[in-house]
Amino acid sequence: DIRIASPLSPATDMPALPGVADAHGRKRHGQPSVRAAAAFTLLLALSAVLLAAWWRHLPAPPRSDTAADLVVVAPVMLESNDVEAAWIRLGVMDYIASRLRDQGGLTVLPSQRVVGLLVEGNGSELDSRNHLLKATGAATLVEPLAHRYEGGWRISLMLHARSGRHGVNGAGDTPLAAAGRASDALLAYLGRAPAITRATAPDPLGENVLRLDAAMLGGDLGEARNVIAGMSESMRGNPLLRVREGQLLFRGGRIDEAEKMFAALEAQLVELPVDVQAQTLMGLGAVAVRRADFAGAELRYAEALAALGSQGSQELSGNGYSGRGVARAAQRKFDLALADFSRARIALERAGDVPGVASIDTNLGLLESRRGQWTQALQAFDRAIGIFERYGVNDSLAASLLGKSRAQLALVDPAGALATSVRASTLAQKLENPVLTGNIAELHADILLRTGSIAAASTLLERDRNDGDTANSRELRIELELARGNSQAALALARNNHAAMATGRAALLLARAGLASGSDDDSLGHAIEATPEPVDDAQAAASLELARALWLAAHDEPVRATESFERALARTDRDVDPDLRVDVICRYIDFLVAGRHLDRASELAGQIAGYADRDYRAARASALLYRALGDPAPLATAQIHLRTLAGEREPTLPH
Repeated sequence: DIRIASPLSPATDMPALPGVADAHGRKRHGQPSVRAAAAFTLLLALSAVLLAAWWRHLPAPPRSDTAADLVVVAPVMLESNDVEAAWIRLGVMDYIASRLRDQGGLTVLPSQRVVGLLVEGNGSELDSRNHLLKATGAATLVEPLAHRYEGGWRISLMLHARSGRHGVNGAGDTPLAAAGRASDALLAYLGRAPAITRATAPDPLGENVLRLDAAMLGGDLGEARNVIAGMSESMRGNPLLRVREGQLLFRGGRIDEAEKMFAALEAQLVELPVDVQAQTLMGLGAVAVRRADFAGAELRYAEALAALGSQGSQELSGNGYSGRGVARAAQRKFDLALADFSRARIALERAGDVPGVASIDTNLGLLESRRGQWTQALQAFDRAIGIFERYGVNDSLAASLLGKSRAQLALVDPAGALATSVRASTLAQKLENPVLTGNIAELHADILLRTGSIAAASTLLERDRNDGDTANSRELRIELELARGNSQAALALARNNHAAMATGRAALLLARAGLASGSDDDSLGHAIEATPEPVDDAQAAASLELARALWLAAHDEPVRATESFERALARTDRDVDPDLRVDVICRYIDFLVAGRHLDRASELAGQIAGYADRDYRAARASALLYRALGDPAPLATAQIHLRTLAGEREPTLPH
């Protein structure tokens, strides 16, 4: 199941697409990456892959206006521990849920959401029942019980509703036949006689599909592969199985193989059922997201939506709109992206998929972050986090926490970012998605460096060194060597990094490493000056101008340095994270105090005064200014903040 709703999705399995790993920008020590847009698109893509619902055909139920209209089907209880019947717990649960939805028009919570809610539950039957009802807000719960007897199966369904309890039974040669009869009996009791009567249970292909879905619902990819391997060649050739096999390959990180599977299905697209067409096209869209081909992803999701039409599955439509919205946001088509997210929200609400709606909030949080609407971004992330916690959707929860911690860091709240990042890192230990866990680890290392936890950051970076050489990992290692005081090592790394990617961020790191090492190598200055001017990227432009200012200041060109500092400051007036503006101001204050331009330094210090008790750079700049002004009382306060925030850094001021 490729769980891709928008792309990046965390339910979709929104994963930092391997192909974009090098583009994931991070904001370190107040210098946001010049690849801010790339970082945003990666997060979005990740969000879509992690937050979407499982790709299955679910006919559109009527719009539900309240949670009281929602029906929850619990996993099947088995009277025996028959290993061969283990798939019944989730497979028959999903079959009953689909039958109530398809035949009775009920709004039924998607099965993967039920599984997520019960993953950590190990209490009594009553505890599980109460947990499901409390977490979902639903007023109706169906509890199935399977009993095997000589010659067949009996499925009992116990309905728990505000009007009371009611039980029905169904018997048959197979568990699915029994479940079908029990479901029909329940619908008849509810006055929801099915419009289409299914006289028989699923054939062998249908049963194998349910077995496969059950394994994927339970997160057992190995068992899912075993189910496929045990099928005949003719059965495996069925498009219903092939699209699921493609989703399984994608979920397991075998992107090239998944693409081949989806491409083969596309070659016979017009012959396929509508839901399989949509899943095939969304599979290709997911692959495009993983490879940062957002224009291609937008096209694929649009094709999937066209295939579904106005009468298609609400869940698939929600995933399609979400995926296209992410692809559009990655291309800075923000208004179109917001429109798609709104459509996705309605579709997923109609499908009864509350966590799917939360995935839209995650995408909105990412989008608002990119637009600099920080308050709205944090509110959106918090809404999503609350729902994912209730439902136990850990991959989506981790992705939302990742987005929130980035926003907190951008807002110059390193302590808040650290607390959120610790939560994400703890969750990451339970996740299998290597891209998501890699992003979480990198951001956590970044925040550790920002808060002075140098040894912990070093341990984390060393542990993840085998993950490959990305722009993020290179920048983090430069920051680490600078924090350790290993200026020559930092300079060597910064030279290589700038040679690989001559960006504003790389130029700033090169300037800082060169100055820390005391290098007078003119080639460094030439490299900084030769860095291409960023186009339509205020973050990158401000970083490059700051790099020039630092180099000029260190090489006794105060007039030109002042001009560069002022240009860097002007470029942080809009479309730039507050964190970068604080960094520019703090470094400018250093320069102004050294030149005894205390009036201008005082003017700028007022802009960072609100950060001095939570940000090490602001505390240091404030202390530097108050010492130059000879004002002991505020100097003492600033020095207390400096020592408190220093961590493993030496909180001394230059003479």
